[in-house]
Amino acid sequence: MAYTIKLAKFKKVKNSTEIPLTFTITLNNVLLKENCSLVNPVLNFTYNADADDIIDYNYMLAFGKYYYIDDIISLNNNRWEIHATRDPMASFKDDIADYSGYITRTNDETKYDVNLYDNLIAPSSEIVTTINVEEPTKFTLGETTTVFGFNGSGGVRTSADVGNFYYTTSANASSILGRVFCTSNDIFTTIIQNFQQISHNITMVKSFPFAKADTSRSSSSVYVGEWSVACADLETMSVSNFATTTNGRRWGDIITLDIPSDIHYMDYRDYDSNFVEVILHTPLIGSISINPQYLRYDKLELTYEVDLISGIGECTIRAYSTYNGENKYMVLGVYNFVAGYDVPISAYTENVGQIASNIIGLNPTGVIIDAIAPPISYTTLSSGSGLANVYLDKVVLEIKVMGSENFTFGHERGKKYMKYDTISNFSNNGTYIECMSPHCKLTGATPQEIDTVNNYLQGGFYYYDS
Repeated sequence: MAYTIKLAKFKKVKNSTEIPLTFTITLNNVLLKENCSLVNPVLNFTYNADADDIIDYNYMLAFGKYYYIDDIISLNNNRWEIHATRDPMASFKDDIADYSGYITRTNDETKYDVNLYDNLIAPSSEIVTTINVEEPTKFTLGETTTVFGFNGSGGVRTSADVGNFYYTTSANASSILGRVFCTSNDIFTTIIQNFQQISHNITMVKSFPFAKADTSRSSSSVYVGEWSVACADLETMSVSNFATTTNGRRWGDIITLDIPSDIHYMDYRDYDSNFVEVILHTPLIGSISINPQYLRYDKLELTYEVDLISGIGECTIRAYSTYNGENKYMVLGVYNFVAGYDVPISAYTENVGQIASNIIGLNPTGVIIDAIAPPISYTTLSSGSGLANVYLDKVVLEIKVMGSENFTFGHERGKKYMKYDTISNFSNNGTYIECMSPHCKLTGATPQEIDTVNNYLQGGFYYYDS
């Protein structure tokens, strides 16, 4: 039986379903060699041409299927013999187009999922973008504020004050407690004994070197930061106008940082620690590394609270985002720090003779109690990552974006997709597609051809529908 075949000169990659647009030679009366396979046929035909005219033909259409020409053999008297192998990707392209499964990668721009991690992209050592978001705080080193209690009462010390003192703010830390009464008439009673008696009723002597003092302080109230503290025993004192509207012996601050919406890449790399470094520089805590995934949230909130009795502070860091109209948050960390420091105190008298002549019940003269706030360096207070504080008067969110090494998303393997889809839904002009564990069924194919096609689908192929 004679057959008609068509030959073409064709540039083709084996992992594609592409076929020639035209076949330039049509041969009739072609004979199929006896005892040969239709998958690997051997064909004989007559063609009046030189070898130069036929040597570059490498592709064939025969029996309704597509073949690679493996060899062209010249016999005699213009007789030629073709050895061919069926191209399963082109011959069964309709079955391939109908295949549905999980597509892992594609360069079809309508199918990208840019939020999926892609291990084909490696970061470079180049910092291509640095973004800083800053917000002020209520912390300062400009003025030392000391809060303490004595006998449940107090006031603001001035040079003329004598009595019970509760609060002072002064550039000169000496005589911070001022004069307190000595009730002993025994010249042999030591100053230490007097001091022990006096200090018995001191509720707390703490220095808060990082609390910003208000300039409008008066003897009737104490200002720590911007919050007014009523003069009273610190164990029962109330704090008004607190940032969280919570009454009690606490003061604090709330700082909110809006997270930038456009970091750099506008894809998963904006939230990948391989490409983005996020450091939160915080007062009294230190520099904290934040997972870049939280850049997907709308804002960060830092809540500082300090107990005025113990001097222990706590900072809670939350990431906030709006979801379905509700404000949701994730707690990123809770950090403790020391904000109030014990103040060393000592006692002495200016006139020992007056102490000797004192009689109980008479107006006492004074013993001077000195309290000197210790020098504090805020760079030693870190409890976050162990890095020293960089800022005290502000919170800084620092974002560094790294470059990508030798890769753009124009790469022929495209981006990750990871969705169930049908091949025919993709553009058909050479789109690159990779499938996960494909099991494409091919009508009329051999087991070896089925394996070949599925291996190409998994390893990646180029889809054409013409």
